[in-house]
Amino acid sequence: TAAGGNGGALVLTNTSTAGGTVTTGTLTARAGAATGAVLSGAAGSVSVTESSAALLQAGAIDVSGQAGGAGGNVTLSSAGGVTESATISSSGGTLNAATAAAGPNAGNVTIKGVNRTLSGAITASGGSAVVAGFAGGNAGTVLITGSDGTATTAGTLAATGITASTGGASGTVASGAAGSITLAATNVTATGALTTSGGANSAGGAITATATTGQLNVNGAITTTGGAANASSAGSNAGNVTLSGVNVTTLGITANGSAGATALSNQPGGAGGTVQVTSTNGVNVAAIGASGGAAQTTNANGGNSGSITIANSGAGNIVATTLTAGTGAAIGTGTGGTAGSISVTNTAGNIQTSSISTAGGSSGNGGNVAVNAAGTVSIPADGSISTNGGAPAAGASIQGTDAGNVTVSGSAVTITRTLASNPVISAAGGNAQTLANARGGNAGTISVTSTSGAVNFTGGISNWGGNAVAGVGAGGAAGNLTINAAGDVTIVTGGGNNINVSSGNAFGTGGAGGAAGMLSVTGANVSLGAITTTGGLDGNASAVTVNATGTLSTGALIATGGAGNAGTAGGNAGAVSLVSSGNTVTATTITANGGAGGAGTGAAGGNAANITVNAAGTINTGTLAASGGAAGGTTGA
Repeated sequence: TAAGGNGGALVLTNTSTAGGTVTTGTLTARAGAATGAVLSGAAGSVSVTESSAALLQAGAIDVSGQAGGAGGNVTLSSAGGVTESATISSSGGTLNAATAAAGPNAGNVTIKGVNRTLSGAITASGGSAVVAGFAGGNAGTVLITGSDGTATTAGTLAATGITASTGGASGTVASGAAGSITLAATNVTATGALTTSGGANSAGGAITATATTGQLNVNGAITTTGGAANASSAGSNAGNVTLSGVNVTTLGITANGSAGATALSNQPGGAGGTVQVTSTNGVNVAAIGASGGAAQTTNANGGNSGSITIANSGAGNIVATTLTAGTGAAIGTGTGGTAGSISVTNTAGNIQTSSISTAGGSSGNGGNVAVNAAGTVSIPADGSISTNGGAPAAGASIQGTDAGNVTVSGSAVTITRTLASNPVISAAGGNAQTLANARGGNAGTISVTSTSGAVNFTGGISNWGGNAVAGVGAGGAAGNLTINAAGDVTIVTGGGNNINVSSGNAFGTGGAGGAAGMLSVTGANVSLGAITTTGGLDGNASAVTVNATGTLSTGALIATGGAGNAGTAGGNAGAVSLVSSGNTVTATTITANGGAGGAGTGAAGGNAANITVNAAGTINTGTLAASGGAAGGTTGA
């Protein structure tokens, strides 16, 4: 049993600023391999400097640790360009069996120059521990920047893949420090996969890539997930991702927290990361995930959600696929993680995505979603937006979870579900569970605006409050749903899924009904499916206002007050106004009755509401009903 010898330092420097070049073959400076359960000697290092504005050319570089050894640092610095023709490795080595020590640390890799071409993969990952109770090795930092160490002097960059991950811990201890990847260039033509995901029990590291005047093309997956939890360990946090350029293209980005491990260990989930993508000439990204990790039984908190921000200005469109940033699922009496958010903004052109979700995991609130474009907003191919509050975790005793708000604006807005029975937008509150006197979850606010074209939805809208379930609890508030279109508004519903802006049920005698919301639609020709804005138990219905300059048609419309619980008055109906200033109005049934009072004396019926139908042409309706609710639990008129 003995340590390996220390690694040496390789230092190559052209000190002349007037000329001369530096070209190397393979450079190797590693500590010797240890035998037995001991650490090796000190790490070696490589430093190559080209002081003139010439090309620095290097072969393979290996300062990685051998058995028991840490990785060393690598520095390539040129006042001109840098070409690396092979791989660079500064990773920590593996530990021999029974070595009672933390995993070996990785070294750092720094490459400074103008135009940089890196043909081999770069690896700077920590080694894993092998004895319980010891952390994994620290990841290295990888910095590829300009010749003076800043982005100001950076030119073009092409890379082949970079990994800087923490080594895995052994046992329940947290692992070593996360690494990072930082890339700076005028134009990035390729990067390969960028990975800073954590080893076991370790956090993911940060990834930052900047193209100051040209394209940023990340032609590999970006992964910063928290490392998998060892037995009876908490989930780990993800790292953050920041990308910017004049046109940004990337494959998928995964920045999810990891789940806690081992049943009955009560371990929380890790937090999701923050993902930011900024461009001045368009964005094209694959799926992005920034969600918290799930907790492990019996009682533990879900991981906090991360956030996703995509912003474009100047010129170009944003094309994305699935965007997800939800809280990790809680377990038992644990709390849901803190809600995150998703924001997609294009002040120059169009936005196209598939599904967007900030829905809460078990016992977690939903987060806010904002999608705003100067051009069109399109969510095709069975896409949708969901900010629902999560269902209570099994064994939880909580008030209902709240939904996040939704804001969508563009010159025209289109969201299409394959089946109209599925909602295009859902911002519904969750139900309470077992907790006496706890309220239902509140619905979010939904606002949809088209500035010059139409709003077309194939599928309903879910905007209701959750239910109270015990004691004397208030129902969850209904949302406010506003659609304001410069063009037509068409919402096709079906399969029992309608436009639903209803409050949640109150519970117990005297429980307050959920606050009523409002449904307001304005457009040229307006065609709506079935509409339900009823009050939950003890609750008033939400008002409905639809204004059209052309034709107006609706499906069955119900705005009836909720029935009263025992000893509680029925809810009032919501007022209904359907107005076309320039053409016909067609409606089927419209019901705006008051809710019946609850059982027992003194429980008044709810008031009916007014129904107003105005047209500049033909009016064609089915049955209209606006009767007050009966008192004392009897059947209304």
